[in-house]
Amino acid sequence: MDPLCHRLDSDGRRIRDTDVRRGMRLNIAAGSLGMAWVAVGFNMPFTMLMEALGAGGLLIGLVSTMRQGSMLMQIPGSLYAERLPARKRFWVGLNVTQRLLWLLVGLALLRVPGPSRGVAWALLGVVGVSTVLAQLSAGTWHSWMAELVPDHVRGRFWGRRQAVTMAAYLVATGVAGYVLDRFSGTAGAGRTYRGFALVFAAAASLGVVDILLHLRIPEPKPRQIVPGTGLLARVAAPLKRADFRSFSLGMGVWFLAISMAGTFGVVYLKRTFAVEYTHLSLLAIAGSVSTILGSFVWGYLIDRIGARALCLLLMAAAPLFGLFWFFCGPAVYTWTLPWVGAVRVPQPIVLLTVSSLLAGSLFGGVSLCQMSLLGALAPNEGRSTAMAVHWTIVGVLGAMGPLVAGLIVDGFPARMSPVWLPAAGGWGFIHVLIILRAVLVWGASIPLLLRIRPHPHELPVGSALARVMMMNPVRIASSINNIRIMTSAATHGRRARAAWALGRQKTAIAVSDLIERLDDPAADVREAAAFALGRIGSGDAVDALIGKLDDPNCDLAPQIARALREARDPRSVKALMRKLDVPDRETQRETARTLGAIGDRRASPSLFNLLRTTGDDAIVSASSEALSHLGELAAIHEIVPRMLATGNPVLRRSLAVAVGDLLGCHDEFYQVLTAEEAARGSAVASLLKELRRAVRRLARERMRSEGRKLTAKLREIEAAHQDERHADCADLMYRLALGLAALSYGVQFGGDAEAMGDELIWHDERFAVGVWYLGLLRDSFDPAGRPARASHVDHSADVLLGIYFLSRWSRSVQARLAA
Repeated sequence: MDPLCHRLDSDGRRIRDTDVRRGMRLNIAAGSLGMAWVAVGFNMPFTMLMEALGAGGLLIGLVSTMRQGSMLMQIPGSLYAERLPARKRFWVGLNVTQRLLWLLVGLALLRVPGPSRGVAWALLGVVGVSTVLAQLSAGTWHSWMAELVPDHVRGRFWGRRQAVTMAAYLVATGVAGYVLDRFSGTAGAGRTYRGFALVFAAAASLGVVDILLHLRIPEPKPRQIVPGTGLLARVAAPLKRADFRSFSLGMGVWFLAISMAGTFGVVYLKRTFAVEYTHLSLLAIAGSVSTILGSFVWGYLIDRIGARALCLLLMAAAPLFGLFWFFCGPAVYTWTLPWVGAVRVPQPIVLLTVSSLLAGSLFGGVSLCQMSLLGALAPNEGRSTAMAVHWTIVGVLGAMGPLVAGLIVDGFPARMSPVWLPAAGGWGFIHVLIILRAVLVWGASIPLLLRIRPHPHELPVGSALARVMMMNPVRIASSINNIRIMTSAATHGRRARAAWALGRQKTAIAVSDLIERLDDPAADVREAAAFALGRIGSGDAVDALIGKLDDPNCDLAPQIARALREARDPRSVKALMRKLDVPDRETQRETARTLGAIGDRRASPSLFNLLRTTGDDAIVSASSEALSHLGELAAIHEIVPRMLATGNPVLRRSLAVAVGDLLGCHDEFYQVLTAEEAARGSAVASLLKELRRAVRRLARERMRSEGRKLTAKLREIEAAHQDERHADCADLMYRLALGLAALSYGVQFGGDAEAMGDELIWHDERFAVGVWYLGLLRDSFDPAGRPARASHVDHSADVLLGIYFLSRWSRSVQARLAA
């Protein structure tokens, strides 16, 4: 955290945390009003005013160039402001003046009779004066906000601010488009510029209120410059930092690239497709909606994966949406809407609205990353000047975009279609600008940002991409809301539910927040956090669980073991093996199951030792299951005696499944057992049928008479099973196995089962172990056919296991013969 409660404001008063929060809320409210001014003075309405006045592409490009180039004034303004004891009054005075100029512009437009390049040039002069005044104090505002907003909430604050202010921008753009269509007409009607006059006057008034509200925002006392430091040295100081230099140049190229197409896109649509102002407003609104929806997501991502990594990802994706321009054509769509009637919308507006809805948030996200990175990379000493240097570089490079684009627009042929386009809309200057934008972003901006050293807590770009790709686009809003609940003042029940939800959704960006909740005062929150980290399963999530598992004060060992079962990361094996020695039943059971699920055979000796030494049924079941998952065939010699000796029917069936996994395929015997429980005889019939085919095939190859005897035994086994004569069934299966050993491997039973088993192992270890099991099962009944032990236990699962083993072996024999 960056507690500001010990900071002083410019008047020497202490700034409390409540003052900071109030100041941040006021900044967002003021910015919403200021965004109405931006929507009119810097975007579609102003560009359309210049077009209506008869300005050419070069003049329109000069307006944007002048705005960008005026950022040079940030340096002298910041150098002066850093000598002042307070920045606030300096910033307020200049900005109230420059916005009042546009109120005068709105009034003057009422007297403009018609198109006039002279008026357009006069507006260019107003733009020059206004932007110079604004830029003289811009660096002071950025340093003011960078010192006011705590580092740990920087991304979320700028994301929330962008969402709210873009909502205001959306409303202002829609209203401006409506007013322009409603009050603009022909010169003869005397209404040509009335709409422009109204929107500029209203926007300027709201802009002034924005500035005045800032008077109530606390200003941390600026750090004084070192006496005797020269002006050039102060300007050059931030540029000596390689990261700051690469960042500023990279962002400058980015603004150069996006300003080229951004400035003249509406001009192309107006000239080529004669779209209305309302249609152009629709594009701006779509982009604003996208930015609003994306702002909350990007703000959280900045705080969790790092502004640099996120900026690179967004920059890489953004130029791809320029492809939509290549599909624009002259078609017009007509829809009939209730209470409205027929609505005609040009195809380019439909297509580009979709593009804006998808891409608007990406461009807004880059701006958020820029604000966050600037606050992090600008040095504390001379911060205002450093920020002014950054914005000057951005402004100078960005100013080149509209100028170059204007020359391309004016020099582009009126009709030129040498290249085929999907929608047959013709090859226009906008397509050249879109291609240039992609080349600049991918070829220059991204490589420059890659030079910035990542922050120690920032994720590598590859890991950041994986985190973002893991996010479910449909559930993004839900995930962000759950993160908010989990990190805010909420009941432990709400926090726990939020953590469970983040785990179910595998919200990777929440890992750092979930790690913090492992030490939550409420046990249900700690357990939910452990589950969620295991479900997400990323490297840092697993590392946190392992670290907590090794913590001697940890009370979450069973829950963490379950969580690691979800992650199945081999790195956790050693830590889990240490927990097998903990004298806690639940911990041992859950740890054994997790080691089996991970499947790392390094755990086999520890699991064998646990199985041999425990007398707890639950731990016997868990360790047997784990060893079966690891494929430890030798474990059968430990499991079977316990299975035949236990009087616990649940444990007996559980151990039978473990043995079945070792003698056959994983999870196959479980399916056979459940099918047999659902409909007795259904599974056995198919198993014996498969075994019968194998016996007949073996007999054809070798001894047909022996085959007929074995087939007869199969019929006896089926009858004994149907009559539930388990002892007879066990005896028949054992004798059938002896016959199969002789028929398949030439191993004869000479009365010594142990010697026969030793010889069989050399031919087929799994078959030898299975025969040993059948002999043990037969011996578990007394001569009268009753179970020698645990007489009250049902042996149907034991018998079914024997039949399954023989059938599974027959399948492998048939495969061997076929090969």
